[in-house]
Amino acid sequence: MGQIRSLVQDGISIAKSDDAGGALKSKLADHGAKIAEGLSKTVVSPFVDYVETSARAGDSLAGSSYEILAVKAYDNAGQRDGYFFNQLGFSYFDHRKTVNLGIGYRQFMLNKKLLFGVNSFYDHEFPNDHKRWGFGFEAKSSIFGFGFNRYLGLSDYREDRSGTDSKALDGMDIRAELALPYFPGAKINYNYFAWEGDGTAADLSGEKLSLRGQLFKNLTIDAGRTFYKNDARDDDNWVKISFTWALSQKDTGPSMFQVADTAYSFKEIDYERYRPVRRENKIIKQKEFSAQVTGN
Repeated sequence: MGQIRSLVQDGISIAKSDDAGGALKSKLADHGAKIAEGLSKTVVSPFVDYVETSARAGDSLAGSSYEILAVKAYDNAGQRDGYFFNQLGFSYFDHRKTVNLGIGYRQFMLNKKLLFGVNSFYDHEFPNDHKRWGFGFEAKSSIFGFGFNRYLGLSDYREDRSGTDSKALDGMDIRAELALPYFPGAKINYNYFAWEGDGTAADLSGEKLSLRGQLFKNLTIDAGRTFYKNDARDDDNWVKISFTWALSQKDTGPSMFQVADTAYSFKEIDYERYRPVRRENKIIKQKEFSAQVTGN
């Protein structure tokens, strides 16, 4: 009944409009967006709580890539402060397809002002069957965040798409983020990473510094620069654009340009409940007989 009433009111407003054609297009687009959102919640929401699709460009190690992440939590529709969750990832890079299967546990504390979590992942790259296992820890608040990830290569040297033999490497990363004063939705991100070269090959390590935040409700940007140690690679700039759908939540957190009354304030972060674990989902590899980690 409410939808019929809304359609009638829209029809009246279109009839009164000086630009009936433009008004009609605007209303059709608005109703189309509402229908799409309703269908996504009806069809997809029973299976996942959060979906993120992203495109990345400019990073010589990660390459231009496309990624889809989905999170499903077992939290009684948001009623539990402690809950298990699954995370599924699929990424495409240079005709290589990587699947990430993860399981984790998260716990809210201090009236949902702090969130702690542990996780474990299995990564598999097709078509050459490179394999890796990983585990990690995360801590989040409205002001700062911290994460640690460890990666262990499971597959030995095998023929890769490049035509040479490559091996999945061990590695680790440490991630930290801090909100800008008075801008709780704009986060400065720091990422230290290290990949262990096999045999006599030199390790590859470096740091990433970026600024991330929501431009709009469903659009997030993360732009930064990678600084490699020991001149192993040229430093590079990169950008990542993500479209997100929090299917089980209305509150998606503060936007990038939202201004707060105080520089910093610990607030409830229930909007972090379904967000994906931040980690390196691509399997970093080394070509056989190479003097350094190649990444691809």
